[in-house]
Amino acid sequence: MAKFVLIGSGLAGGLLAAYLGRRGYDVDLYERRADPREANIVGGRSINLAISTRGIHALEKLGIADEALQHAIPMRGRMIHDKSGDMHSASTRLGARGSTRR
Repeated sequence: MAKFVLIGSGLAGGLLAAYLGRRGYDVDLYERRADPREANIVGGRSINLAISTRGIHALEKLGIADEALQHAIPMRGRMIHDKSGDMHSASTRLGARGSTRR
């Protein structure tokens, strides 16, 4: 069976690696950036991640949505930064699991 090597793959690559692995492929996944939970990151970058309805669906296909959502915090709104730097508040519509984003 073919071997896949994914380089610089980010979140989508991790998902692809999981799908390929579940189908029996040998997968090597390389990412330059350290795990943000373990790295000593200095600066203004946030490590918070939002899971959209589309993301939840992808996790359901892998059978790991329930486990992932146990660690999630419902996100009832978000701040949007426009091109001029002004911030605007936006609420999220509630979905089947309580929020379209977590």
